[in-house]
Amino acid sequence: MRGTFHPLPADRYSPGLRQMLSTMLALEPADRPTVAQVIDGDLFRKAAYSHRTSNIILLLLLSLLLLLLLLLRLYDTLQCAMRHCFSL
Repeated sequence: MRGTFHPLPADRYSPGLRQMLSTMLALEPADRPTVAQVIDGDLFRKAAYSHRTSNIILLLLLSLLLLLLLLLRLYDTLQCAMRHCFSL
């Protein structure tokens, strides 16, 4: 897999969110956090236990990022399976 992305603007997003997104989009699957690591992280936990509108939006964003992480892992698994099937 190849690709790049522009980092989130520092003046609009917290360092924690920017760091989490950066690690979730790592090209190497082994460098990405697990879903459990994301959910156990401070950013997710703080948003989940707050009732402020901004934190609810953050929680929704983090949920979408978790979905993205799961899709990336599925993609990597399928790629690996395809390589294995066609290399026989």
